[in-house]
Parts: sequence; C-alpha cells; structure tokens
Amino acid sequence: MIDHHLQREIVNKLVSAPSAHFSELKPKGIEGNVFTYHLQQLIKQKYVEKRPDGTYCLTPNGKAVGININLSQQDSLRLAHSVFFIALNAPDKG
Repeated sequence: MIDHHLQREIVNKLVSAPSAHFSELKPKGIEGNVFTYHLQQLIKQKYVEKRPDGTYCLTPNGKAVGININLSQQDSLRLAHSVFFIALNAPDKG
C-alpha cells in the first residue's frame, strides 16, 4: 500500500509510461533530496526499479499496485470476490 502522495504520483506516472528518467518523474517545486527519498522508498518496496539505461520503471508488483491505486473503496468492493464453502457431515453407517 502506498500512503504518500508523492509516491502515488510517481507510480501513476510510470503506469502511463513504460519508463521515465528522474527528471521526467520529479514534479516541479519538490526538492531533489525529498523526491529521491520517496523514489528510493518505492525501490525498497520493490515497486520501482532502475534500469541499466538510467530510467525507472514499475516492477510487476508496482504494476499491480499502480493499476489499483486509483480505485475508490467502492470500486474495490465491486471487484472483491466471495467464496462459500459448505461442508456436510454424513452420518456414520457403521
């Protein structure tokens, strides 16, 4: 679960783009060290990874989080599945 608005913004940007450079992800008006901290948190949580070419992309877990990040609670409930199990105990005919 991603709680910080800046981390959600990073994931949202990466959902719509296969990869992005640091400068493309960083919002204007946010200090570089603050942004770097939140980007590193996403990397630690294994939602984002840095590619050899220097761009950032979502991991499979990050994609799953990104797809669901904008769902409202009502949307989440609509997607929820219920499973019922009924166990019957037949009498022993011993």
